[in-house]
Amino acid sequence: MNISSNKVGQLVGKAFASYRNEVLSVFLQYGISMEDAEDLTQSVFLKLLGVDIVHEESLKALVMVTALNLRKDYCRRQAFRRKSLAAMDTPDTIQHSCEHEVMAKDIEAVEQYVVSKRLNSINASIYSLSRREGLPAKDIALRLGLDVRAVEYRLYYARKIVREKIALVI
Repeated sequence: MNISSNKVGQLVGKAFASYRNEVLSVFLQYGISMEDAEDLTQSVFLKLLGVDIVHEESLKALVMVTALNLRKDYCRRQAFRRKSLAAMDTPDTIQHSCEHEVMAKDIEAVEQYVVSKRLNSINASIYSLSRREGLPAKDIALRLGLDVRAVEYRLYYARKIVREKIALVI
């Protein structure tokens, strides 16, 4: 007997009451957490609401096939997620990360050398206050008793020198 879409909701409600525990066990027997298993169980019956015509005699089979397909999809997603996370922790990634850290330390060493040896004391102070303490030009000018425009120019000049020297190293 075919049941039209307006009665599918009632039939799915009865199916939920009858088959909920069986569907839940389909997920739990694969070690899926209770929270995820309940969400997946609900998804099974929500999918059935989207079906236009349901044969009452084959409803249980439809419920179980839908549950098995959702379980398969869930397990595939979890396997893909584990594989992706494992790939992120490979020695290549760790090596790549270490290389970046070494390069960053080298650049920082060059920066410190340029600031201490290539810039005069005022420009070095301005650069350090801006770079290390994150002070804006206005605050640096107040602290050092200089004009804001002078600080901006000196900061521009110091950054230019540092960038040029770092570019030679990289």
